[in-house]
Amino acid sequence: MARRPRCEKIQTFVDGFWDGEILPAIREYIRVPNVSPHFDREWEKHGHMEKALQLVKGWVEERKPEGAPRCTSVGYLSGRRSCCWKYRARPIGRS
Repeated sequence: MARRPRCEKIQTFVDGFWDGEILPAIREYIRVPNVSPHFDREWEKHGHMEKALQLVKGWVEERKPEGAPRCTSVGYLSGRRSCCWKYRARPIGRS
Protein backbone atom coordinates (compact mmCIF):
# COMPACT_ATOMS: atom_id res chain seq x y z
CA MET A 1 0.00 0.00 0.00
CA ALA A 2 1.37 3.41 -0.97
CA ARG A 3 1.90 6.02 1.71
CA ARG A 4 -0.16 9.14 1.54
CA PRO A 5 1.70 12.44 0.98
CA ARG A 6 0.70 13.83 4.42
CA CYS A 7 2.04 10.70 6.14
CA GLU A 8 5.29 11.06 4.24
CA LYS A 9 5.65 14.69 5.35
CA ILE A 10 5.06 13.69 8.96
CA GLN A 11 7.52 10.81 8.70
CA THR A 12 10.12 13.11 7.14
CA PHE A 13 9.67 15.62 9.98
CA VAL A 14 9.86 12.94 12.69
CA ASP A 15 12.93 11.31 11.12
CA GLY A 16 14.67 14.69 10.84
CA PHE A 17 13.81 15.68 14.40
CA TRP A 18 14.98 12.32 15.73
CA ASP A 19 18.27 12.44 13.85
CA GLY A 20 18.96 16.16 14.25
CA GLU A 21 17.61 16.94 17.71
CA ILE A 22 16.96 13.86 19.83
CA LEU A 23 19.92 11.61 19.05
CA PRO A 24 22.54 14.36 19.59
CA ALA A 25 20.90 15.21 22.94
CA ILE A 26 20.92 11.56 24.01
CA ARG A 27 24.59 11.29 23.06
CA GLU A 28 25.44 14.36 25.13
CA TYR A 29 23.38 13.05 28.06
CA ILE A 30 25.07 9.64 28.17
CA ARG A 31 28.52 11.29 28.16
CA VAL A 32 27.80 12.61 31.65
CA PRO A 33 29.30 10.10 34.10
CA ASN A 34 26.17 10.16 36.27
CA VAL A 35 26.10 6.93 38.24
CA SER A 36 24.23 5.65 41.25
CA PRO A 37 25.39 6.99 44.61
CA HIS A 38 26.24 3.37 45.41
CA PHE A 39 29.11 3.75 42.92
CA ASP A 40 29.92 7.41 43.66
CA ARG A 41 29.72 8.32 47.33
CA GLU A 42 30.57 11.95 46.51
CA TRP A 43 27.86 12.33 43.87
CA GLU A 44 26.73 15.75 45.15
CA LYS A 45 30.29 17.12 45.11
CA HIS A 46 30.92 15.79 41.59
CA GLY A 47 27.69 17.33 40.27
CA HIS A 48 27.05 14.83 37.48
CA MET A 49 23.41 14.32 38.42
CA GLU A 50 22.83 18.08 38.34
CA LYS A 51 24.54 18.38 34.97
CA ALA A 52 22.37 15.61 33.52
CA LEU A 53 19.24 17.24 34.92
CA GLN A 54 20.17 20.64 33.49
CA LEU A 55 20.81 19.10 30.06
CA VAL A 56 17.30 17.65 29.99
CA LYS A 57 15.71 20.81 31.36
CA GLY A 58 17.56 23.00 28.85
CA TRP A 59 16.63 20.75 25.94
CA VAL A 60 12.93 20.99 26.82
CA GLU A 61 13.04 24.74 27.41
CA GLU A 62 14.80 25.40 24.10
CA ARG A 63 12.07 23.56 22.21
CA LYS A 64 8.96 24.95 23.84
CA PRO A 65 6.48 26.67 21.53
CA GLU A 66 7.11 30.35 20.87
CA GLY A 67 5.29 32.49 23.39
CA ALA A 68 4.68 29.57 25.75
CA PRO A 69 5.50 30.06 29.43
CA ARG A 70 8.35 28.24 31.11
CA CYS A 71 7.36 24.59 31.20
CA THR A 72 9.79 22.90 33.55
CA SER A 73 10.51 23.16 37.21
CA VAL A 74 12.95 21.35 39.43
CA GLY A 75 12.48 20.54 43.07
CA TYR A 76 15.23 19.30 45.32
CA LEU A 77 15.05 17.21 48.46
CA SER A 78 17.90 18.12 50.78
CA GLY A 79 20.57 15.44 50.91
CA ARG A 80 18.69 13.19 48.51
CA ARG A 81 19.87 12.04 45.14
CA SER A 82 16.43 12.33 43.65
CA CYS A 83 15.05 15.48 42.17
CA CYS A 84 11.76 16.22 40.55
CA TRP A 85 11.36 17.37 37.00
CA LYS A 86 7.99 18.01 35.56
CA TYR A 87 6.46 19.23 32.37
CA ARG A 88 3.23 21.15 32.51
CA ALA A 89 1.50 21.36 29.19
CA ARG A 90 -1.14 24.02 28.93
CA PRO A 91 -2.61 26.05 26.10
CA ILE A 92 -0.81 29.30 25.29
CA GLY A 93 -2.54 32.25 26.95
CA ARG A 94 -4.01 30.22 29.81
CA SER A 95 -2.69 29.93 33.33
